Amino acid sequence: MAHHFGKDPVADAHWLALTQGIAFGARWLDQMLQRFPSPLAILNCSQGEAQLYGLASLQRSIDSSSTQCHVETLAALQNLYLVVVGDREYPPLLAQCSDRPPFLFVYGDVAAIGDAALSIVGTRRPSLEGRRAAEAFAAEAVRLGRVVVSGLALGIDALAHEAALMAGGRTVAVLPSGINRIYPARHRDLGHRIACSGALVSEF
Repeated sequence: MAHHFGKDPVADAHWLALTQGIAFGARWLDQMLQRFPSPLAILNCSQGEAQLYGLASLQRSIDSSSTQCHVETLAALQNLYLVVVGDREYPPLLAQCSDRPPFLFVYGDVAAIGDAALSIVGTRRPSLEGRRAAEAFAAEAVRLGRVVVSGLALGIDALAHEAALMAGGRTVAVLPSGINRIYPARHRDLGHRIACSGALVSEF
């Protein structure tokens, strides 16, 4: 089950420290999380397992993690989650990819990232026909009960998000930036509206 930040500061610090294991490689961290699905599981593994899998450095990072770190970010993002591959909320199709990210930060409705979806992406300078098509596809996806997924970029991406919201549906924005930084900045309000019914997602 996804970790919900803001409930337990020690657990929050442990999970944030665990994400620093990405420095050893995404595939390695993914494999470790399959064997040890939580920071406590990593801390409590046997000495032999720690040596076998090279976990000593990550154990030290988790064990010495500070609850003071990122306090302002966590206070501002009340619906912030960390989802790892073994969690039921992790998108099932993404989980099948060989280069899947070992974890995702999710702000908003964490269930939205695993629901049936239609992804709509495109140019930053769409034609009138392109704009109409993106809006029509998004509205129809909502009518069919799908979540509209895009990248919050200028042009088609923003149009798809807006159309989904206008149709009363949910939409998910996959960010190229950290979860606490909306990019581009002009879409800050759109990002907040997306998070109210859908979610913002980032690997960072």
